[in-house]
Amino acid sequence: MKVDVSEIQSAADRLFDALAQVPNSGDESCSDCGSDVVARTTQLFVEEFAQAVRTEQERARSTAEAMHECAHDFNQVETAHVQEIRGFLGMMS
Repeated sequence: MKVDVSEIQSAADRLFDALAQVPNSGDESCSDCGSDVVARTTQLFVEEFAQAVRTEQERARSTAEAMHECAHDFNQVETAHVQEIRGFLGMMS
């Protein structure tokens, strides 16, 4: 029995790569927005959004790493089981 974990690893990589493409922040300056209130509100939104994206990138990185580890562990366990079964079948024959 062979377990193929490549799709799980590929999905984890695509998730991390997609979130890594999001820039760290929006525009550098809101000084030409016309209104100071609009400029400050926009800047606050950009800062909050950028922080939320950074948080999600970290979560995606952690999730991708956990998915890789889980797939690797699963593959090792299944390999060990196959070896045990082959050993048992060898004993029986």
